[in-house]
Amino acid sequence: MELLDRYELDRLLRADPGGDWWLAHHTSLGSQHLVRVCPADAPAERAELAHSVKIQAKILHPNLLRATDTVDSAGRFAAVYDKVPTLTLAERLQNGPLAPTEILPFFRALLSGVEALHSQATLHLDLSPARIFWCDGNPKIADCRYARHEGLGSPPPRSGNPAYMAPELLAGQADARADIYALGCIAYELHTGVPLFRGSPTAIAEARRVVPELSSLPPSWITLLDRCLRPDPAARYPHLQNLIRAVDELRSPRAVPVLVQEEADLLIPPVVAPVARNRTPAAPVRTTSGGETPSLASPAFSGQAPTAPPAPPRPPEPLPTYNPPPPRYVAPVEEEEETGIRWVPVLGILAVLTMGLVTCMGIAGAFWYYQQQEKLAVGEKAAVPSTDIAPSEAAPEGTPVAKAEPTPAPGSNPTPEVRPKKKQLPPGEVAPAPAGTSATPASPPPSEEPATATGNLKIEFWGELLPNAVEATCRGGYRARSPVADGIARFEGMPMGIDCLIFPKGAATTAASVRAGRDYKCEVRGSTTRCQ
Repeated sequence: MELLDRYELDRLLRADPGGDWWLAHHTSLGSQHLVRVCPADAPAERAELAHSVKIQAKILHPNLLRATDTVDSAGRFAAVYDKVPTLTLAERLQNGPLAPTEILPFFRALLSGVEALHSQATLHLDLSPARIFWCDGNPKIADCRYARHEGLGSPPPRSGNPAYMAPELLAGQADARADIYALGCIAYELHTGVPLFRGSPTAIAEARRVVPELSSLPPSWITLLDRCLRPDPAARYPHLQNLIRAVDELRSPRAVPVLVQEEADLLIPPVVAPVARNRTPAAPVRTTSGGETPSLASPAFSGQAPTAPPAPPRPPEPLPTYNPPPPRYVAPVEEEEETGIRWVPVLGILAVLTMGLVTCMGIAGAFWYYQQQEKLAVGEKAAVPSTDIAPSEAAPEGTPVAKAEPTPAPGSNPTPEVRPKKKQLPPGEVAPAPAGTSATPASPPPSEEPATATGNLKIEFWGELLPNAVEATCRGGYRARSPVADGIARFEGMPMGIDCLIFPKGAATTAASVRAGRDYKCEVRGSTTRCQ
């Protein structure tokens, strides 16, 4: 056994010019993996393998072999993948073509894996049975070393397998239709067990200039693959989604009634042979030697037997045959759909509308609550207006001030309140304070705002897509942004208990409500963020 950093190579599976495939296991975890080791003296193969690993680690799909790690030790570079059955499609086709029931699901799953690459604007450009693992009927694309980003203008590969390369790749042109051409070649090989183009590269280049012969395929596949294998890219399917729709129509064709032989025989009426009637054959009319016709009194009609030998019997006439017309196809009468109201869709729509209304009301109530809290906070800090009379409007010293008495309502008989008369004091003299109280007037306590405690906010993300950074917009105009490292974002020095809205960077239409001073776990799925 050979040790490569933290992986121990157990067994060599396949030697490949781009890197040998090994079965290995992690020395500390004990997990088994597929490891592809690049030769030490091959810098071009090393760069291609590193490029393939980045694509296979970024795009996760059941029909793409997932890359989990890389190793660079002692000048040797290796890529680590999940452990799967390592029988390739090319090795499987050496035993013959696939069964008709296996071709359609296998090819549809292969289209799904290529669609995952095209959804990320990535072209494979080197699809062939040798690059696909069989995996018990479930294809896994195992090599993306020649993959290119669509639209960046990078030159397409020229060293791929010529039997599956589109003609325009040799001219330096590449788009999604090049992968459609390779998929058509693979589909032909699934039916026949042999490649569509064989021979030297020169012979293959000449054969690709014309539309190949597809008469050996089932009729339902001839039209589909004929459009995939057109030499002119403009005559092929423009996008992979068009090919997928055509394959899906093969998976679920419309039901067409077919007349079997027994049903066709019932349409043919029975053939009845005509019945011959008993007729007395007429005596032959003979002429005399003079050419005159004999009369009825002649010996020929006297009832005596003729002296001449009887005429030879005629061969039986063939019975007439009945050739019925071919049976006509009668289209089945479709049952009329019920015109009544379908309550299940209606109730579903009402439920969705109700949920949307409740959600909108909840959001509006939350914003209203925050506004009310802000108004209360501003109102507590505002100064209370004084109700005393201004000095300029006060009466002169020594003049008693009359207080306004409330006006009684009409028809009421209020009891007058008896108040003690205040003693008039000379100007400048202060009335003595009541017993038990201090003479010094009490001053209002100084208005001091309570100190605001600061805290931290920790947000842990998980889900399908993780953001690179998170922005927080908090009540009171507080804003901050934090990077997401190892799935965790941290905000420090925030006011304790303040309400914030968390926006993942690049997704301004989604937000999650959190509060400072607590730890949250958030999930990002597409354009939705949910925190708990």
